[in-house]
Amino acid sequence: MKAWNKKACAVMAAAALTLNGMAIPTGSLSGGPGQGEAGIFPVALMAMPMRVMAENFLEITEFGPVMDMNKAQNGAEGQSAALSGDNVGNGSAETGSSEWGSNANAGSSSGENNSDTANSQGDSNANAANTQGDSAANVANTQGESAANTGNASNGTSADSGNAVAQANASQSQGPGIAGLVSAVLEAGSAYGPSGASTDTGSSEQSSFHSDNSVNLAFLPKDAETKSLDGLIESRYAILYDLDESRIVAEKNSEEVIYPASMTKIMTALVLAETLSGRLTELQTITQDIVDYIYAHDASNCGFDVGEQVSIYDLLYGVVLPSGADAVMAACRAAAGSDQAFVDLMNQKARDLGLSENANFCNATGLYDANHHLTVKDMAQILRAAMENDLARTVLSAHTYQTQPTNKHSNGKSFSNLFLRRIEDQNTNGTTVVAAKTGYVRQSMFCAASYAISQSGKHYIVVTGYAPSTWQCIYDQAAIYRTYT
Repeated sequence: MKAWNKKACAVMAAAALTLNGMAIPTGSLSGGPGQGEAGIFPVALMAMPMRVMAENFLEITEFGPVMDMNKAQNGAEGQSAALSGDNVGNGSAETGSSEWGSNANAGSSSGENNSDTANSQGDSNANAANTQGDSAANVANTQGESAANTGNASNGTSADSGNAVAQANASQSQGPGIAGLVSAVLEAGSAYGPSGASTDTGSSEQSSFHSDNSVNLAFLPKDAETKSLDGLIESRYAILYDLDESRIVAEKNSEEVIYPASMTKIMTALVLAETLSGRLTELQTITQDIVDYIYAHDASNCGFDVGEQVSIYDLLYGVVLPSGADAVMAACRAAAGSDQAFVDLMNQKARDLGLSENANFCNATGLYDANHHLTVKDMAQILRAAMENDLARTVLSAHTYQTQPTNKHSNGKSFSNLFLRRIEDQNTNGTTVVAAKTGYVRQSMFCAASYAISQSGKHYIVVTGYAPSTWQCIYDQAAIYRTYT
C-alpha cells in the first residue's frame, strides 16, 4: 500500500487545473494561505476516493506544471519537505520527474511558479498539455491504459512509425516469437519491439546515422567561424556540432562543468544496449527496494509495481521516455549485478569514448551528486556514440511507446517523449529533431541533448543546460537549429 501524505494530496488537487469545474484556492488545500495559486478542482473529482485520485495524478510523467505546482507548495529554491536523499550522498533529491516534473512529492525546486513553465511563451496553464497537440488525456495517461494517449490503442495496435514493423495484439503474452521479431527488425535497422509492444518513432530518419567518429567531440576546439550563442538563448550552457564537417558551429560556456541530470540516461541506455542486446526478452522483477528508493528520492519513474515482471526491452524504453529510475535500476542490475557495478561500466565507457577528465558518473539515474558531472561537449560525444548503436538510437528516437502486458498491468503502460513531440511543432528551419533526452535537477535546471537532420541532409547534435523552464529549454534548442542549420 502506497503512503500518500498531505502534501501529495494537496498538489494532486492543484493539478486539476487542466480540467473544468469549480475553482477553489489551492492554498486552502495545502494547509495554509498563500502557498498556492487559485486552482480548478472539479466537483466530480471530490467524490472520488482520495487515494485513487492521487494514484491517477502520479501517473503523469515528464510534465512541467505538476512539478511547478509542487514548487508552490514547497517554497523557495528547492527546499523539499520530502526526504532529501542524503543516505546516498545526494545533497538534493531529484524532482519527481527528472524530465520536468511528475510526482506529487517532487522535492527540488527552482522557485519558478507554474506560469513560468507552462506559460513562458503565452501557453495557457489549462492547456499546457495541449500546446503541442497533446491532449489532457495523453498527459494523464502517460503511464496509463488510455488509447487516447499516443495513438497506440491499448490493445497494442502499432502506430505508423515510418519503417516500423507493425506488430499488433497487446493481449498476447510475453514470450513466443519475441526473439525472432527483435532479431528481424534489428537487422532492418527500424523501430522494433516484442509482440504486444508498439512504437512510434515519429520519423523514419532514425534508421541510420552518419558521423566521423574518428573526431572526439569532447576535445574538438572552436574555430574562427564558431558563433557565440550569447543573446540567442537563455540556457547557460550550450553547443551545436556539425557532424558532417566535424566542427563546432556555435557554443556558450561549453567548457564549463555541469550536472547532467537525466541526460545521464543516454550513457545508461548506451551501456545497457551494448550489454543486454541479446537478452531483450528476459523478464526482470521490480523489487521493493527499487520502489522504496524512488519514493525516498522523488525520482522520476515508470509507475511499475512491486513484483511486476517487465522485459528488458520494455525497461530500455522506460529508461528513456519517462526517464524511469525503476526501469534504470532493474535493467542495470540485470546487466551488471548491482547498481555500483553498472556505474563502473559507465565510467569505463566514458574512458573508452575519450571523455574529458571532468566526466564522472556516480549513478545511472542522474540524481544529483557533487561528483557526478561532465561538460556539454562530453555529453555530445556520448550522444553520438548512442546514435551509432542501433538499439540505443531506436529507443532515443521513439516519440511514444506502449509496453507489453505484464502481470501487474494487463494493458501494458504508455510512455511518451514529450520533448520530441513538442519540438516538432517549433520553427527549426526545416531541421528534424530525430532523437533526444532531457533532464532536470535543481542544480542543473532544465537540459537536453538532441540529434537532428537538416533539410539538406546534414547531421547535427545540440546539448543545452540550465534553462530556466521546461519550455525555454525547448525554445532554446529550436532557436539554435533555426538559426544555424
